[in-house]
Amino acid sequence: MIERHISAVQVPAFPIAVERIADSSLKGKPVIVAPVNSARSLVIAASEEVRSDGVFPGMALQQAVRLSPSAVLLPPNGRLYRRASKALWEIYSNFTPLVEPHLWGNSYLDLSGTDRLFGPATDTAMKIQKEIQRRLSLDTAIGVASNKLTSRIASSVTKPLSIREIRTGEEASFISPYNVHKLPVVRKLVFEALREVNLLKIGQVAALSLEHLVMLLGEKGGLVHRQSNAVDTSPVRLPSVEPSLREEISFDEDTNDWNQLLASLGKMILRIGYELRKKNTNAGELRIRVIYSDEKEERGSMKLRHPLFLDDDLCAAGSDLFERTVKRRIRIRTIEIEARRFSRSSGQIGLFDESAERKKQISFNRALDSIRARFGEGALLKAAWL
Repeated sequence: MIERHISAVQVPAFPIAVERIADSSLKGKPVIVAPVNSARSLVIAASEEVRSDGVFPGMALQQAVRLSPSAVLLPPNGRLYRRASKALWEIYSNFTPLVEPHLWGNSYLDLSGTDRLFGPATDTAMKIQKEIQRRLSLDTAIGVASNKLTSRIASSVTKPLSIREIRTGEEASFISPYNVHKLPVVRKLVFEALREVNLLKIGQVAALSLEHLVMLLGEKGGLVHRQSNAVDTSPVRLPSVEPSLREEISFDEDTNDWNQLLASLGKMILRIGYELRKKNTNAGELRIRVIYSDEKEERGSMKLRHPLFLDDDLCAAGSDLFERTVKRRIRIRTIEIEARRFSRSSGQIGLFDESAERKKQISFNRALDSIRARFGEGALLKAAWL
């Protein structure tokens, strides 16, 4: 059996690193990346120069400006970051076909079995690091371990242009002294429950039995037990190439206005429904991705019991999925919805296999499609979305 070697590659403060390549005058200057058109914006990325002033990602922008008044403020540039991410992926793919993008500037690489071509995993990681520096002038911190969880923590505590290797069997002892926030499963509610009983280090949590953690944390207890013991069997997953229909909106100003969020979601679903009917296709799955003001994100998916292509059905399913996905009570920057698992639809009203109500819905949606095709997608909207 091939020994697993998973590498987590991280470009520290990725947005700022990329901005400095695009504009060399920013090098050495205090820089903050955050939406600048909202009074309640949160810091997305902070350079080392402003971190020394006490600024950190997730801090309110107004407070950050007070702490570092000379900082250069830059709005996030998603297009630039996507180009840089693509350039990184092209380098990774020269060393392994198994690459999983994680967050901006963060990826997992499965280097298992590549030693015949490039040498030991740590040597391969060093070659990748040097190639990124040479071609893109980006500094990386890399962790190498037997699983994604340990390599991710290793890269997060490693200085730029350094590599940290954790040998097989040493994973649990390595992560033990770090704060529980390093575990992906530890979000706000889990952290508060652990803090109430003064469990702030991973090693303290790992010392508890599975039964104790389940009693303390409920259904999350099992995952916390595995992660605190550095157990992670998840594979490096390639980005899906399955056909899909995707819509995305980024708000001019981050918002937690629920009516505005649902209205924007509904408009995107209408566009997806229109495309499904135009292709005579049903959707068997919906996926949603939400990006918050602090650039953290949550994802949700729903396999549909009956494949859908009518607006009301899609909107009901999409709204339900959205409400289940959004778990944080802070402002949202971006919503992305995707329809997948397509199946063929006749697109016609059957003589015997459709109820009268169903026939009416299909005819109504076809009529709406004709009006929108002629006068634009904004010609007809639900009253609640206006």
